[in-house]
Amino acid sequence: MPGGKAYDQAYIRRRNSLQLLEVLTACQGLSRTDLTHITGMSATSVGRIVGALMELGLVEESASAAGAGRGRRAVRLRTCPDGLYTLGIHLDTQAVTLRAVSFDGKQAASLSAPAPRQLTPQSFARCAREMWARLPRKVVADPSRVRMAGVCLSGTVNRRAGRVARSDQMDWTDAPLGEVFSQALGMPALVENDVKSSLMGEKALQGLAPEEDCAYLFIGQAGIGTAMIVNHRLVRGRDDASGEIDGIPLVGNDVMQKHLLGKNLVARAQAVSPGVRDVEDILSAYRLDVRWARLLVEDYANHLALLLRMIDSLLRPHRIILGGKTIMDFAWLVPRLSVERLSLGGDFAASCAHGAAVIALEEATQRLLKEALKG
Repeated sequence: MPGGKAYDQAYIRRRNSLQLLEVLTACQGLSRTDLTHITGMSATSVGRIVGALMELGLVEESASAAGAGRGRRAVRLRTCPDGLYTLGIHLDTQAVTLRAVSFDGKQAASLSAPAPRQLTPQSFARCAREMWARLPRKVVADPSRVRMAGVCLSGTVNRRAGRVARSDQMDWTDAPLGEVFSQALGMPALVENDVKSSLMGEKALQGLAPEEDCAYLFIGQAGIGTAMIVNHRLVRGRDDASGEIDGIPLVGNDVMQKHLLGKNLVARAQAVSPGVRDVEDILSAYRLDVRWARLLVEDYANHLALLLRMIDSLLRPHRIILGGKTIMDFAWLVPRLSVERLSLGGDFAASCAHGAAVIALEEATQRLLKEALKG
């Protein structure tokens, strides 16, 4: 077809299968007739796809209900939570968090362990393998249904190559993290940025509607990052590097990170009061109405509000979720900000691990369908 892309029948069947799964996930208990009306597919196509999904263990028939015609009963369908599992693994210099997530996107199990002393991809992979081995087997009756792992960390990643392009936190450059974890766990492993993973995790854990566009702002001790979901998809940008906003320029040589990062707040406080050790010392001085602390906190609030208004103006999301240690240190300021639709995220490591598993779940489902429907 000139000017267009030719799609083979296997691709069309896979897209139709994903559409049907999406409908069933949103509305459990539909009949084949319901699916025909909702999707616009033919009854033959729906029947064939449902049969394939049942063979894969992703869909099952539930109790029948009275149908529209006399003496007829409609067989209802639902997705199988235990039809597919993925692992989500969050890495940082302090801990490794592992979470198993079922096909319905819910947590099946969660573990945490101290980070290895040597911060190498191989040592992290061994740690994750030991954690995976410790998960009670009753969590996943059939381990073969755990089809993929998602591994996330702070830094810029190359998802397609499964490599960490740069992680200042780990001091890694061009690290083959996906390959190392795949070999250690015996399953394919995706590599993802932690802030993007946390946004996916928070959206799932907070039960936000799929159609809601969301933004995530992370401010920690040493880094600022954002992530966005638009039209159901993560915004990745060129080279998966969207969201790196540490160096947003202000007036002159000023940059946003000077006013928001925990380490920079402490450094600015120490220039006035050398005894300050951390953000909590700044907040203690603020509660005592010490002038330098009051000015520092007001400056932080003003620049945080500015950054949030920039994000809101750019995306106009249904929700902006806030996370990161410095954000949590100043969580009491959030209600005072003149920005709507804000909410605080939960535990960052947990949401990262959950989100990495959700991202892996989407990829594993696509790969499973591609393999099953390639003929």
